Amino acid sequence: METIDKIFTASINDINTDLKAVCNSIQIIANKVAELNQINQKLIGMLQQNEDKNTFLCKQLTKERKIDKDIISILSIYEEFMPYFETKVPSEISERTFSKYKFIFQNFKDFLQANQLQETYISRIKHEFVDRYYYHLRNIKKVQHNHAVRHIDHLAKVIDYAISRELYHGSNLVRLIKPKRKNVKSANALTPEEIKKVKDFDFGDNKIYDIVRDCFLFQCFTGLSYIDLVNFKSDKIYIENGKEWIKISRGKNQAECVIPYTDEAKKIVDKYKLVNLNTIPIKLVSYDSAIPVVSNAYYNSILKQVGKFCNIKRELMKTHCGRKTFAMVVLNNTENISIETVSKMLRHSSIKTTQNHYADVSTRKVQREMQDFSYSKILNKSDGEKPTYNELMQMFEQEKQIKNHLYYYIMINDLTQNYYTFYQCWANDLNRMERETTTLRSILYVHSFINCS
Repeated sequence: METIDKIFTASINDINTDLKAVCNSIQIIANKVAELNQINQKLIGMLQQNEDKNTFLCKQLTKERKIDKDIISILSIYEEFMPYFETKVPSEISERTFSKYKFIFQNFKDFLQANQLQETYISRIKHEFVDRYYYHLRNIKKVQHNHAVRHIDHLAKVIDYAISRELYHGSNLVRLIKPKRKNVKSANALTPEEIKKVKDFDFGDNKIYDIVRDCFLFQCFTGLSYIDLVNFKSDKIYIENGKEWIKISRGKNQAECVIPYTDEAKKIVDKYKLVNLNTIPIKLVSYDSAIPVVSNAYYNSILKQVGKFCNIKRELMKTHCGRKTFAMVVLNNTENISIETVSKMLRHSSIKTTQNHYADVSTRKVQREMQDFSYSKILNKSDGEKPTYNELMQMFEQEKQIKNHLYYYIMINDLTQNYYTFYQCWANDLNRMERETTTLRSILYVHSFINCS
C-alpha cells in the first residue's frame, strides 16, 4: 500500500509541476500577446503618421508638378495645339483656314530657330519676346502689320489652350501686350470708267487674259469673293417676283444671302455655257464652276498684267479688288441703298467690317449730295441771330442721306476729335471754304450736331 501511495503522490506532484509549467507558459504567452498588442498599436500609429506624410508629400509633388508645367517650352505646347486645332476641320474651321495656321506655325518655328529660342519656357513669353517676334515677322518675313498681329493672335490662342489644359498656370500676357490692328482702307476699288476699260479691252486670242478678265468682272458685278467664285454654279441662281437672284452661302462663315443677278453678270455666265472647260488650255481650280477659275496666285499675277494693259494704276490689283469694287460702285452710285444692305450682300458678320474696309464715301458723292447745302444760309441770317439747336436738327432731319454720309465722312477720316480740321477738310472737298470768321462760327454748330446725332 505504501508503494502505491508513493507512486500516487509522485504522480500528483508531477501533475502539479506540469500544471505550473503550463500556467507559466500561459502567462508568458499572455505577456507576449500584450507585447504584440502594444507593437500593433505602435504600428497603427506609425501607419497613420505615414499616411499624413504621404498626403503632405502628394501636395508637395503636385506643387512641383505645377512648377514643372510652368517651365514647359512654348514649342512643345504649339506642337500639341496644332493636331487639336486640326480636329475642328471642317466642322468649325475650313481646310483653307487651317492651312493658314500651319503657315503661321512654320513662321513661328523659323523665328525660334533663327533666334535660338526653341527651349523658351512658356512662362518667359513677355514683352521682349513678343517684340522680337513682331520684328522678325515685319523685317525678316516681310509681312504687313495686320498679318504680323494675326501671327501674335495665334500665339495667344496657343497659350490660352495651355491654360485651359492646366499645362500652364500663369496669365496670358500676350493678349495684353500684342500690337493693335490697323484699319487699312486700301483704295483699290475701280471706278465705273475703269470697269468699262477692262470690259472693252481687246485681248485678241489670248484666252488666259480673257478668262481672268471675265472672272474679275463677274466679281465686280456680284461682290463674290474668290472662294465663292470657285464654288459658283448655275444652281445658285433662282427667280423671285420676276427677277433673277444669286443665293449663296459664303464658305468663310456660311452666312447666306441673296445678290441681284445683273445682266452684265449673266452675259459672262452665258458665254461659258456651251464651252467644255476641259478644252481650256490652262489648269483650272474647278471644272464644275459656272465660269472657269484659275488658282488664286495665277489669277492675281495675270490680273496685274490686265491692269497694266488697261492703264489702270492700282497697287493692290488682286482678286479682292473686284469684291471691293462691287461695294464701292453700289454705295457711291446709287441713291437709296444703305450700307446695311451692302453689308448683307457681302455676307459680313458685322457691319463694322463694311464700314472700316468698304464704306469709303467718294468725294464725288459728297459733292452731289451736299451741293444744295450751305451753312451760310443759316449763319448769315438777316436779323443776325444764330439759329437754335432745334432749327439745326430739323434741317438735318430733312436731309437724312446727307446726315449719314457726313457721319461716314467723319469716321472714315478719323476727324471726330478735331472739329476745326473736320470742317476744313469737308469744306475743301466741297470747294466751299468761306471766310475764316464764318468757318470758325460754323465749328460750334458742327460740334453740337456731332455730339447730339
